[in-house]
Amino acid sequence: MPQATSPCDNDKVPLIPFQQPMQHPHTLYTTLQAQIMRLPPEIMSAVFLELAPTCEDLLLLTKICQGWRTLALSDPLLWTYVDMTRHHLAKLWIQRSQEAPLHIRLLQPTDAEMVRLAVPLTSRIASLELSLNSHADPLVAALLEMLAQPAPLLRSLDVRCMEHNGMPCVQCSLPTAFLGSGDTRMPVLSHLKLRLPLVSVSWTLSLRFTLSTVLYLDIESCQRDDTRIPPIEDFLEALNSAPLLKVLHLGSCLRRNDQSNSRRIFLLASLIELSVAGTTTTSCSNFLEHVSTPQLISIALSCDQMGLDWVDDADVNIKDFDALLCSIPPQIMSHQLSRLKIETLSGQRFSRLSLTGWFHHVMPFTGPVLAVQNTFRNRALNPMDLTPLLYMAISQLNCSQLRWVCIETTATCSLDTTLLLAALQTSSSESRIEELQIVGGCANQIVGALADPDEHGGVIFRHLKYLHIRDVDIHSTGCYSLLLLALDRRSSCGLPVEKLILGPGCHVDEECRRKLQKYTAVTTYQVDDLLSC
Repeated sequence: MPQATSPCDNDKVPLIPFQQPMQHPHTLYTTLQAQIMRLPPEIMSAVFLELAPTCEDLLLLTKICQGWRTLALSDPLLWTYVDMTRHHLAKLWIQRSQEAPLHIRLLQPTDAEMVRLAVPLTSRIASLELSLNSHADPLVAALLEMLAQPAPLLRSLDVRCMEHNGMPCVQCSLPTAFLGSGDTRMPVLSHLKLRLPLVSVSWTLSLRFTLSTVLYLDIESCQRDDTRIPPIEDFLEALNSAPLLKVLHLGSCLRRNDQSNSRRIFLLASLIELSVAGTTTTSCSNFLEHVSTPQLISIALSCDQMGLDWVDDADVNIKDFDALLCSIPPQIMSHQLSRLKIETLSGQRFSRLSLTGWFHHVMPFTGPVLAVQNTFRNRALNPMDLTPLLYMAISQLNCSQLRWVCIETTATCSLDTTLLLAALQTSSSESRIEELQIVGGCANQIVGALADPDEHGGVIFRHLKYLHIRDVDIHSTGCYSLLLLALDRRSSCGLPVEKLILGPGCHVDEECRRKLQKYTAVTTYQVDDLLSC
């Protein structure tokens, strides 16, 4: 007797076509899960630890599967990154970290519970990021008391004095007791970053007791050009107690002492990277004149012409800029550059000059090691005024080993390319520039120079192999015809360009590409990638 079918069986028939699509993602999920579970526990632990400093909720790791939960709970190091602002979770993190060194973030404390949790942990803290809030004075006092306690494991300290709205706090200042005898209370401190309302004279004198082990020092003052900022000599006196210092970043904390004629030179024997910002060219030059940095390989200066240096609002004070360049340690200027980037930017309120270079003894593509920047604010600056500054900067560099040049301009800020090419030739007459990148509005003049590799500005590009152009409409600007002429002439005299790279904004069609390929290999792309500088 045939088995009767129920109404439910008939209802399943329309669902059959959906069964396979639903099974596929489930199978894929279980397959991936099986593969990741084959990883050794030590590999997974390393992955978890890599995520720990930035992961907002490590609790998710304990909810994926039993294996991950067991692995996460058995590793105390995973729970050492404690954000005290989430104090309802901070207790759990501290408990699970057992006795491991802690990395604590305590930003703008607003209640006593946060401070109560942090104070007893001083002896376990390896790194501390602290933001002091002037609207919580009792809490600030408690936190400063915590900082006065011995911290034998503390390696990194980042302290900022801020208001509720993120503006600098002038009411809150770190007492000298915070830094006094710091070398005994923080014996392994290597990274110190301070953003303060004011770097005062008394504060600077206390700084010297903290720097004996510091490798990285970043100090920024919120009050610029304040007469209470210590003279440069006093600041260098404090830095003189940092024999191991390798990286120094200074922001708005330098003030030239016009009443001092001191010529004392302070030796920063281990310093390899220096950055100075938020000060006048005069103060910056004065600082550089008083330091000796035999190991320095990286320097970045960002100085305003405003303030003590600004005499006439109608003229660019080129003399000050020249003095700033002359103050750069000789070993920086004498190093042989292998990569050079020239950039000009212009806006409604300011224009700036930026010169960046890479030295050949540093690993390629590691980043800029020379950057000189001058800012002219609150006035409309003729972009052509920037070219003499570029000329001075380039002329003082040793470019005999130069291999790569990038010239970038905006549509509203062009360059006197004749003067620029002359400056390059002055400093790199023996160089073999192999790669040239042109970005923006100066393409026609530069490409025109390439057509005469034995004359005028084209001499420095005699050995050119790779030409990269982007953000230039080669048709509407007339660059296309100049490009064909340059490639043709170079090919006929035995100096062909091996590869032409045309990036976004060049608007290259097939006919254009076909004609260019008669002379060289052509590559085009429409999005910025690793070729971008």
